[in-house]
Amino acid sequence: MTLPDIIAVEPTAEKLLLPSVPQRLALPPRSTPALERFGEQVLGEYIPSFEVIGDGIIGLTVNHPYPSSLAKNRDKIAIENHVCLAVPKFSYVVTRGTERPTHRIRTYEDDLPYYSPELVDERLEFMTNITIPKGSESFIVVSQRNSDDEEDDYDDVRTSHIRARWEAENQDWAVEYRNADTGEQFFTFTPSSDEVARLIKGWVAHQKDIASLTTWTPRQR
Repeated sequence: MTLPDIIAVEPTAEKLLLPSVPQRLALPPRSTPALERFGEQVLGEYIPSFEVIGDGIIGLTVNHPYPSSLAKNRDKIAIENHVCLAVPKFSYVVTRGTERPTHRIRTYEDDLPYYSPELVDERLEFMTNITIPKGSESFIVVSQRNSDDEEDDYDDVRTSHIRARWEAENQDWAVEYRNADTGEQFFTFTPSSDEVARLIKGWVAHQKDIASLTTWTPRQR
């Protein structure tokens, strides 16, 4: 079966959304109210129709040369309906179903105006399996957003954030977080991407206070 350019899927426990799609396509077609609502809300000039194509999967018919841009512009609707949105043609996950607009995620590949624990796992898994073996630059930053404005640009100086960067020469992650209110900065190192995920998600959950999660070294200003 040829996949459509954009698919919407029920949230899953899978770290990587796209590899789970073939197995779900092999199951009998099944939709959900959330998927149906999403499909109905995105119909228009560039998305004329949608259909159920697998277990908890709908495919969007796209009349547009850039489906990834089209999908990004529908991310708020996906978040509101708690569905996952992906562009299979580009092996690109656009959004997951449990995002928080209070934080954003930035990596070398993209800049997303929202955050979710699943997206942190998704991006780190991608870097560990794809970009790091290729020797490409690999980092992830989760920052607190200052407003709901879509054009709110990422700014390391004025936002509290946590950043992890893969250092190939040392074969580990350099993790640093900054409290914009106090100007304090702390760092640590770990070879484990799972530990990076734990620290990032812990920082968001603990409202900037993650001193108890590991041993941090103050960075001199």
